[in-house]
Amino acid sequence: MWEKAIELGKQLAKMHEIHMFDFMELSELLKKQAKFYEQIMHAMRPQPEYFAVGYHGLGFPSFLRNKMFIYRGKEYEWLEDFSLKLLSQFPNAVRMTSTAPPGDDICNSPGQHIQCFTVKPVLTVPQRFKDKGVPEQILNYYRHNEVDQFQYSRPFRKGEKDPDNEFATMWIERTTYITAYRFPGILKWFEVKSASVVRSSTHS
Repeated sequence: MWEKAIELGKQLAKMHEIHMFDFMELSELLKKQAKFYEQIMHAMRPQPEYFAVGYHGLGFPSFLRNKMFIYRGKEYEWLEDFSLKLLSQFPNAVRMTSTAPPGDDICNSPGQHIQCFTVKPVLTVPQRFKDKGVPEQILNYYRHNEVDQFQYSRPFRKGEKDPDNEFATMWIERTTYITAYRFPGILKWFEVKSASVVRSSTHS
């Protein structure tokens, strides 16, 4: 990632300028940094998808059992491809069709039940960018990187369906997941350390 390369380059440049006085190497570093800045502003960058995965049931090993994880997908990796790859590692597992939190009957069952769905990273604007006219190309990096919060919204019906207005009883449940560490990291997946739910009516 160019942003990380620039960050490292600044540290090396300071070392060459202040401590080693190697101005030739400093010159080369600054030329590379200039190219990275150009790439940030002009190059097309594929953004990864993020997936929430729940391992429900007593059939999973303890480090996975009844826990949720967020995975960072590869470039151009979509949910179906990711799900197939995941399920191939657990051939006896059942893929759950519901994205709602499972009940005790699933969590305490002897089998393996896997939940897998796409979540959206939540942008956290760095402090140095706040209240400033930052170009969209710069912000785009932070929409999918340096993130530890993810959201998933699902519609559900509250009460009986109104035959005259089917949307009257429709609600949205928005779940925010916070991971133990920020992405990207050493691993492609991190455990969800907390989750919060907000419900709102679609007609309010």
